[in-house]
Amino acid sequence: MLSGIAFFVGHLVGLLAVAAPRPVWCWLALAAAALCVWRCRSGRWARWVQGLAAAVAGFALLSLAVEDWLSLRLPASADGERLLIVGEILTVPDLEGDEASFDARVRTLLPRSRSDEPVRTFRVRWRGAPPGLVAHETWQWLIRLDTQIPSRRAIDLERIWLRDQIHARAIVMPAVLNARQRLAAPSIDALRERIARGIERAVVDRDAAALIRALAVGLTDRMTREQWRVFAATGTTHLVAISGLHVTLFALVACAIARRIWRLAPGAPLLADREPFALGAGLLAAWGYALLAGWSVPTQRTLIMLAVFAAIQWQQRALSGAHILTAALVAVLLLDPVSPLAAGLWLSFGAVAAILWIELPRVRRVPNWWA
Repeated sequence: MLSGIAFFVGHLVGLLAVAAPRPVWCWLALAAAALCVWRCRSGRWARWVQGLAAAVAGFALLSLAVEDWLSLRLPASADGERLLIVGEILTVPDLEGDEASFDARVRTLLPRSRSDEPVRTFRVRWRGAPPGLVAHETWQWLIRLDTQIPSRRAIDLERIWLRDQIHARAIVMPAVLNARQRLAAPSIDALRERIARGIERAVVDRDAAALIRALAVGLTDRMTREQWRVFAATGTTHLVAISGLHVTLFALVACAIARRIWRLAPGAPLLADREPFALGAGLLAAWGYALLAGWSVPTQRTLIMLAVFAAIQWQQRALSGAHILTAALVAVLLLDPVSPLAAGLWLSFGAVAAILWIELPRVRRVPNWWA
């Protein structure tokens, strides 16, 4: 657990650093950390050396991610430049009237196309977009770059761009060159969008349809300001966005159904015991629901904690909640090194840590007045 916390601290130090080290130094730091762990596997100072090595590894991995983003980000001098690009829509388009907003993985065609042109991610705004725009379609656009970030702004766009790995903003210009090149391939985002549109067709009440969309597939673009105001006033905003609570409840329901199937299905006891079968079904259901919900940090944390819990149950081992939470934290950081920039990581892991501290008194002695 000490190494996991040190790994997280190394990430935070990397985020607070003024300038990221060069990649060669990051790889050398990772090699040195691995050597320290291998040489100090046992002994009096083994835990502290491993913790220091984990902190160095966290700092190096975060620095590599930041360096990669900085190398692809377009300079401020490119503001206003017009480019012909080909891009794949990565996110479900946020439609507001005739304007669509989405992220796209793009490659420049003109005027400075090269064979080694890197692939970047643009945050695109398209006024006058066609109504049938869906995720993972490939389009050709004539765009105008918007790389300027206002100096006086309440929202830190630099942090948001780094968190979402956005390299520039782009505005689609009206042109005959804008054309769909390839239809969307089957994907999770396409399925989420199909479910959301089915909910809109089936539910007449617009507010109710928006709420069901948010709870089912994590799309909150149809929620009105009045709805958010009510949720904020009642303290239930966190229940609208897909969180670990939803994924855990879904897994529990799947476990209960799997136990019933195990009892009723002939020959099931010969294939697997009841509890391992139920845990596997619940974990599989939670994984599918996490993908449908958009794979946010809270859903990642919940799914990883459920996987660790299922693994130790299958092996009939005992592991504290703090160790499970730390393992989930390290896994999330490995999947997404810049996830500490998202408020969801702090809220999700902070809430679970507080719950474990209050609900598991056997791991520490609590004064009577605090209990």
